[in-house]
Amino acid sequence: LEPAPMKRLILLTTLALAATAPLAQQWPQRPVRVIVPFPPGGSTDVLARLIGQKVSERWGQPVLVETKPGANTLIGAEAAAKSAPDGYTWFMPIDSTLTMNGALYEKLPYDPMKSFAPVTILTRQSLLLMAHPKIPVKSLKELIDYAKANPGKVNYATGAITSQVAGEVLKSMAGINLVNIRYAGSAPTHTALLSGSVETAIGDMGPYLPDIKAGKGFALGTTGPKRAQATPDVPTIAELGFPGYDVAYWYGLVVPAATPPALVERIRSEVTTVLNSPDVRDRAASFALEVAPNMPDEFAAEIRAQAEKWAKIIRATGIKVE
Repeated sequence: LEPAPMKRLILLTTLALAATAPLAQQWPQRPVRVIVPFPPGGSTDVLARLIGQKVSERWGQPVLVETKPGANTLIGAEAAAKSAPDGYTWFMPIDSTLTMNGALYEKLPYDPMKSFAPVTILTRQSLLLMAHPKIPVKSLKELIDYAKANPGKVNYATGAITSQVAGEVLKSMAGINLVNIRYAGSAPTHTALLSGSVETAIGDMGPYLPDIKAGKGFALGTTGPKRAQATPDVPTIAELGFPGYDVAYWYGLVVPAATPPALVERIRSEVTTVLNSPDVRDRAASFALEVAPNMPDEFAAEIRAQAEKWAKIIRATGIKVE
């Protein structure tokens, strides 16, 4: 009798792993490159170099980080999707690359669901809503009141589409008009807020932690479902009167879709070992990144679920990209 679909899938996966196991044992025999879709200096770049260094030490082969910023991660994603599926090209997408871009663009140079083989989630993080001292707000309520009194005159900077979506959802829920100013990554977004070029910003927590301590900016709220480990005294936006607000995000690791399953598992195993080491966890925590590796099937299921969620929200709020 023909095996049931699930049994057949398990059988085919087992056979594929067995067939490619010798290849995985011999790999890698040359440098591996990690494509990061953001400029140098941001959290993604720092995380990639941290993991790359540790993996390189284990393998004795260089792991080279290649930054390809721009176009809401489309440039880096296209380069990765068109790379050979031989395990020597890795891609570190942010969640929006695979879960939001499909709903934001009529046409993409890659397929979020078909171009990549998920390996593992690397880290999770809430975003931080910050205000520069030049505007008279020290809380989310004060920002909302100030924005209502000055409609269309208050801006917020973002360095990734996830941050923009976080801002647009807040605007919709709070009934305010904030003007989005886009930058190419978290590092230039942080610089813009620190210099006073923008009044507020939504972005990675890591760059802003020293500013909060130095009084160079005010943390108004975090975007995740619970308070962040790095900022336990900063309430979530959901706590501050907007129940259900949740725009936490992740950094992940994927490879081109046709990469042999044995190589995917070898990469996942090695990277997970590195992520779980105390020094990597501590270093990631210093950037407010919470290490959270999972299995490829779990990662794939989360991508699908989030893509459905964000497609509905993007349609409902009318979020546009420029």
